[in-house]
Amino acid sequence: MVPSCHDSSMSIRLLYWVAISLMGMGRIAARVTQIPRHLLTRKNQNVTLRCDPIPSHTALFWYHQTQGRELEFLFYLRNNEMVEEAKLLFLKGYSTKWPKQSFSSLKIHSLEPEDSALLFCASSL
Repeated sequence: MVPSCHDSSMSIRLLYWVAISLMGMGRIAARVTQIPRHLLTRKNQNVTLRCDPIPSHTALFWYHQTQGRELEFLFYLRNNEMVEEAKLLFLKGYSTKWPKQSFSSLKIHSLEPEDSALLFCASSL
């Protein structure tokens, strides 16, 4: 039998889990840092972005979002190794690495006007 939303023991457990999660979030001072926060470039220029993940995290992700479009996956690295990369045409000229005990870098070569986008990195356990 699937418990209903009105099951008091399930509600109490859910409330407890949410409270523990929120309390844990309040104590976490570490965060992902991306440098630079803003960047304007010229056509055909090469750029490098830096992502400093939370030190205890073992997974790192890079995402790309062009104006008016959804967030698109670029790269997934785990324990400093490439796990998956997007197979999209715009990735030509994009590369990433994540050396041990260091930050990740995302390099974009020979920028074109259509490369204009927001780029995000994220880390996870």
